[in-house]
Amino acid sequence: MRLLFHRERLRLRSLFALSHGTSTSRETVLVALEDAGVRGYGEIPIVPYYGIDPDMVTDQLREIATLLRGRSLRIATAARIEKTDAWHPFVRAGVSEALVERIAAIEKRSRASVLGQRSVVRCLSSWTIAERDRQRALSLLRSVDTHTIKVTIKVKTGFAGDVELVRALVDADPARTYWIDCNGGWEGAEAADRARAMERLGVALIEEPVKHDFAALQRVAEAVTVPVVADESVRTVADLRTMLSDAPAAGGIVVKIAKHGGPLATREIVRTVRDAGKEYLLGQMVESSVGTARALDFAGFASWVDLDAPLLVENDPGTGLDMRPGYVSTVGAHGGSVRPSIAFMPIDA
Repeated sequence: MRLLFHRERLRLRSLFALSHGTSTSRETVLVALEDAGVRGYGEIPIVPYYGIDPDMVTDQLREIATLLRGRSLRIATAARIEKTDAWHPFVRAGVSEALVERIAAIEKRSRASVLGQRSVVRCLSSWTIAERDRQRALSLLRSVDTHTIKVTIKVKTGFAGDVELVRALVDADPARTYWIDCNGGWEGAEAADRARAMERLGVALIEEPVKHDFAALQRVAEAVTVPVVADESVRTVADLRTMLSDAPAAGGIVVKIAKHGGPLATREIVRTVRDAGKEYLLGQMVESSVGTARALDFAGFASWVDLDAPLLVENDPGTGLDMRPGYVSTVGAHGGSVRPSIAFMPIDA
């Protein structure tokens, strides 16, 4: 097996403003695992607030390449990679994704089937507005074609004035469904009050209202009737079990392959969520179509889907997905696979 990589800077179509900061671009590292001349692909998004940078990624990929030499393509190899805590979860996830794709191809099965998931080739998805400027946000809202799909809008919030921004969007198009994502930006007693204000505006879902505080998450979830789900604060099964104990009113979590450390770990997260009678929103980082196709493997049991990242960038290096605001599909892709249209380099070159 050979491990290859490619670094790409994804240029965002509009300002991407979170409670963590703002971005006009994001880096990503695409990985390819080559065996017998055939490749499987994965993606490692570079998200600064998760403590990852490109140099760390290349250093750790070299270590993984050494581990892979002489090994066979087996799920046990992917499991070993995912369980090695010395490597960043995002790095483990990208390599494991590529391994699972090659294993699925050898077994002539879908990746979802290999992972014990319900196969989905198309689904509805929300579309994100991450602009704090009211007029630019309204312009983005008006740009969405709704002739065939009434697209759900996910609004990035968690900053001063976010209630007023959402009110302006709802006033402009009150028939639409709105979700909000606070990225842990609300604090203290105000969190429950702001959640109630958002619910009065008709917001249908609240994501990560507070940062790594399950007691506060419980207070927010108790304050409203709409689902409140945890994202950044739930990365592992241990995190999830703590949330289930300390914030039982929460409706569920956001599932993202990168933050969980790979598709096998994500499978365990999904199983634990469902066994607890909770729901999950399937999401992703700012990624290309490669990561989006991998995430789609977990859409079968998702209550909500937020896989719009390639629509937010100008230079998606992946090819094969049918994407538009409110919709994502692998129909027409190469056996459900997205093949990057860029050149890869061996990691040990």
